[in-house]
Amino acid sequence: MHSAIGEPRDPVPPPAEAPGASSVAARAAGALRRLLGALEMSSTRFFVEFQKDLKLWLFCVAFMEAWRFLFMFIYRGHMGDSAGLLAVLASALNGARYDSKVAALWMAPSFLASLACAWADLRRAAAAARLAAGTAFVACSAVLFRVALGYYEEYRNNFDHWLFGMYYDDAGAVMGTVSAQYNLPLNIVIALALTVALALALRRLLRRPFVREELVARWLRTLPRRIAAGVAVAAFVFVASSGSIGKRPLQLKDAAVTTDEFLNKAVVNPYMALYYAVSEHRRLSRSDGLGVYLPDGDIASAARLVFGRDGPVEDLDSCMLRRAKGPKGPVPRHVFVIVMESYDAWPLLPAYAPLGLSERLKALAREGIAILNFLSGSDGTMTSYAALVTGLPDAGVHTNYRETAESPYPSSVPETFRRLGYRTRLFYSGYLSWQRIDQFSRAQGFDEAYGGAHMGSWAVTNEWGVRDSDLFTFAGSMADDSRPTFDLLLTTSNHPPYTVDVWAEGFPLQEIPESVRRLCDGTTTLRELGHLWYSDKCLGEFVEKMERELPLSLFAITGDHFSRKHVSARPGLWERSCVPLVLYGRDVLRDVTAPDGVAGSHIDIGPTLVELAAPRGFEYYSLGRDLLRARGKPGAAPSPAEGGRAHQTARPAAEYWLARLGVGRRRVVTADFVVDASDPPSAQPAPGGSGAVPAPAELAELKRFHDCLHAVAWWRIMKGNLIRPVDVR
Repeated sequence: MHSAIGEPRDPVPPPAEAPGASSVAARAAGALRRLLGALEMSSTRFFVEFQKDLKLWLFCVAFMEAWRFLFMFIYRGHMGDSAGLLAVLASALNGARYDSKVAALWMAPSFLASLACAWADLRRAAAAARLAAGTAFVACSAVLFRVALGYYEEYRNNFDHWLFGMYYDDAGAVMGTVSAQYNLPLNIVIALALTVALALALRRLLRRPFVREELVARWLRTLPRRIAAGVAVAAFVFVASSGSIGKRPLQLKDAAVTTDEFLNKAVVNPYMALYYAVSEHRRLSRSDGLGVYLPDGDIASAARLVFGRDGPVEDLDSCMLRRAKGPKGPVPRHVFVIVMESYDAWPLLPAYAPLGLSERLKALAREGIAILNFLSGSDGTMTSYAALVTGLPDAGVHTNYRETAESPYPSSVPETFRRLGYRTRLFYSGYLSWQRIDQFSRAQGFDEAYGGAHMGSWAVTNEWGVRDSDLFTFAGSMADDSRPTFDLLLTTSNHPPYTVDVWAEGFPLQEIPESVRRLCDGTTTLRELGHLWYSDKCLGEFVEKMERELPLSLFAITGDHFSRKHVSARPGLWERSCVPLVLYGRDVLRDVTAPDGVAGSHIDIGPTLVELAAPRGFEYYSLGRDLLRARGKPGAAPSPAEGGRAHQTARPAAEYWLARLGVGRRRVVTADFVVDASDPPSAQPAPGGSGAVPAPAELAELKRFHDCLHAVAWWRIMKGNLIRPVDVR
């Protein structure tokens, strides 16, 4: 028998286990560890690749900021005197918000590939997508930004609605002009060299992340840290792609952060400017484009405001119906409407008299009637021509391509003169195939259309047509006194690439006169100014010849749009908006004078001429007004600015203001001021006016009238005559 003391006892047996339980738990634990390890590794891959995406985003933003500073440096003379360093920095910092949106789009392909790295090892695909996107960005930017510089040089603006006038233009002529003006081969070489150099630099930049992979893996060991990093990335993507930390994404109206117009234009990069221009054009061209002018879509209310009516408005044509008051003197037998290419009003001001650019027109103005507070229908040739011919404001829809333009609008000026018994003819010094001008003009009432091919002298032509001297010579050779004629002449010489040897034609200036040198900063060359002088010379010789050969001739001379060529880099709003209207006819206008304070636009030319030629009671249609009609004294009727009562006070108030307003695309002019009808509207005094500008409430009403007038034109062109409800959503 063994002693119990000091001897070991039998061990206690463990509790019974289910067969295989330990191996299942071990496998589960191993799987969990592998899953967590894989998640840690995949999240590490994503955050490492995202750092390279962030580098690409920063590169794109830096590139666009560098372009912005280059743009501001090149055109620094366009900045106002009060624009200081803080304003420049404000422009650059606000511009970075627009740059961020563009950079986020270029980053998107590689970011999606990086995100996929969280599930699979796609690092090589992400690197390829990143480099491809970066190279494409550099190549596109090199071209787009150079085009943007040239666009601003020509139009003094970012990409805007006029861009689509170029789209509809003669592509060959546009490319020929670009090649001649901007040395296209050299610019292509520079763009290619810049793309290659920056692509190589970008490839080197994108090889490594900011933080090495092992450090990222160490920091992301815990789940809370990985969640925090994911939230930070999501927040960055949201802010970068919207350009804003608020609920509302960045918009065009957020660009005006300074009081300097040029610096505000520098805020929006070419990508975003192009996007905004395309968006507005597409919206205007759609069936809901009315909302651009009338957010509520109430076209009937707009028509009541424009036409000064109280009751229901069911169609537009009946609102445009007019009855002629009868001739003011001898009836013109021959009516010439001469639309001069890029013919501004500012050379007619006394301050610029020493340049002598428009002496022939000045002489006609002294003997006739001159209206300098006058706006073109648009800022492009075809859009202005369409507004003048149809009598409908340019609503941004390219009237000459619309189905409703296949037959004459009731307000068509040549059709109205054809009903008066005039032979109607178009003389255009360019190609008749340009923007369908032949078909469009004939559809609107021209019996005959003649283009540069009829005028000869192609040895001395350029991409846009024959010289003005050839146009006027041909039109003069077609003079015919056997029946009344209505002739519209459209010139082209005062236009890039400026190929006329103006000094051989007698242009006297070899340098800017000392007396006006303080106004000139070299923005426009003497050669360019010489083309305005040349056009004016040809105009004067033609008028003199026709007046001798054709008794009772009446001339209406205007510009198709402001020229965008000024001797100063910073002309005022009036100088970069107004074109002249000169009415001349020694016999026809012998006893006719213009009322005080008259202002107008292209849509007013038609009714003014009709009222000089039509018998009393003749019915015609117009959105414009007779500029020579006597009007009441100021204060005789309330204005739309006085509480917005124009639609309540019926016709007298509307007629009072329509007789004193000139309305063009995004512009309103009176004898005292000119209004930029953008959003928000602004105003500057007109030369020779009272110096007063409208108060904010009046500005809002003037903009509303501008918008309603263009809404009526949009409806008539896009929808037709009858008014019906429309959804603008």
